[in-house]
Amino acid sequence: MKNKEDSLNEKIVLNKPAIKKRVNDTVLQSSNTAFVWEEWKPEDANLPISWKVTDTVTGKVLIASTPKGVCFLGFINDNPMFALADLKRRFPACPLIENETEWHKEAIEYINNPQLILPVHLHLKGTSFQLSIWKKLSLIPFGGLTTYANLGNGTRNARASGAAVGANPVSYILPCHRAVRSDGSFDKYYWGSEVKRKLLEYEGGFIA
Repeated sequence: MKNKEDSLNEKIVLNKPAIKKRVNDTVLQSSNTAFVWEEWKPEDANLPISWKVTDTVTGKVLIASTPKGVCFLGFINDNPMFALADLKRRFPACPLIENETEWHKEAIEYINNPQLILPVHLHLKGTSFQLSIWKKLSLIPFGGLTTYANLGNGTRNARASGAAVGANPVSYILPCHRAVRSDGSFDKYYWGSEVKRKLLEYEGGFIA
């Protein structure tokens, strides 16, 4: 495995044949981290949420957590207000506090050191179907890719699984960027197609 500096300096091909090859070469596997999953319950509706803008190897992010774990991660893209607005949209009744927590530090350490098996506590708000797809995202290995159809166990469910992937509240931690279309295209990422391109190039260079 290459180091971070090499991966950032190497140009990775991301045309459709290259994407399809990465999909074909990818085997879903047990999670490469010790995720601790906590599902959102009705009584969690008013929990306080602490949020912080911070730098990572993948770019500047806004990360947020409840007392139970990380509930949100979004990319800043030179517009922190967009990520903060998205956090408020997802958790309208929760008081927001700008403050760093141990859950934040744990998640950022995981993002910055993908070669290590590190724990991440997650507190996820979603439907049963969304949660099932998000758990499948955690099985895509670093540098690997899969399709929306694979996540949905068939082309008939590709659209539904794609919608669930797009609703993922903890971007990069649960790697929604590693899901692509069956034809090898990967546009229409929630945080921007260029962000997804950079993430795929970064991971592809890291493992090459």
